[in-house]
Amino acid sequence: MVVDYHSHFVPPDCLDFETRTPDGRARGWNMDTASGEMRVEGRMRMLGAAADQPWGAGAENPLWTLERRLTAMDESGVDVQALSVPPYLSLHDVAADEAWRLSRRANAGMAAAIAGHPRFVGFATVPI
Repeated sequence: MVVDYHSHFVPPDCLDFETRTPDGRARGWNMDTASGEMRVEGRMRMLGAAADQPWGAGAENPLWTLERRLTAMDESGVDVQALSVPPYLSLHDVAADEAWRLSRRANAGMAAAIAGHPRFVGFATVPI
């Protein structure tokens, strides 16, 4: 059995996941899945075809779409993936109550997204 134990996944209900640090800096991200525009920690980035990546935005993006990810796993011979949220959702410098609220949201979203998928396991996140 081939296990990919380091793969990031953003639960679909966490595509708009921004907050502020106590001194006002942006943390988390906001994603427009149609265009591939993503604001990470207040900075604009592009994902998918707009950034010359082999997958596009929208439903094709394996960062938040399990169906596309399953196809990629089959193509590369991976049987199981252990999923975790990307580091910028760790929220290590936001207020503790907000960090815990958002961590619970990410964990619930991960659990809901992979429920019933025997080829995925999820790692929980906690505020650092």
